[in-house]
Amino acid sequence: MSNDDAGLDYAEFGQLFFETAVTEARIRGAFERFQQRPINFGPQAGGPRGMAQISGQGSLDDVDIKRTGRSPLVFALVLPVRMDIAVRLTGITYNFAAVLSIPLTLTARARRPLVINLDVTPPATKDIGVDLKPRGRSGAMLARMADMTNEIQRYAAKYASQEIEGPAVRALCEIDIAHRLEKSWSDS
Repeated sequence: MSNDDAGLDYAEFGQLFFETAVTEARIRGAFERFQQRPINFGPQAGGPRGMAQISGQGSLDDVDIKRTGRSPLVFALVLPVRMDIAVRLTGITYNFAAVLSIPLTLTARARRPLVINLDVTPPATKDIGVDLKPRGRSGAMLARMADMTNEIQRYAAKYASQEIEGPAVRALCEIDIAHRLEKSWSDS
């Protein structure tokens, strides 16, 4: 009898099951669904005393993912988001192109009765990368004077936290193994 035939104890089986069920490829595939959804916000008040109106449209690019822990399984994700941002101030519209890098940490956990739950840690404002390109000289001056990078970081952190708590992400992060096993056995 080979070592492969000897069987596994439940702890080994559980670890191998998690490592097979929750992979970089599967998580990337799940987030690809969000690439189809446009990201839109605004117009909303921004800046000092809400004098500016800010709006934006964008989309999620290919997700970067890397497993960083084994027990528990932990994954570091970076969500690259491309945005076109418009700031309307005193009747003038300033346009910007932005690329945001939004880091997330996913931790796979076992829950009762038989559920894999992916806990998503929202990003800290300071950890969100922003590459802001004004479209025009006046936009460059506004970006510096209004500290737009920090404004965008704050908004992106708030938006990401709301999305993480939203029904689409919550459904994605809960995998009911008992239900899937029952369905596969009844379908055979």
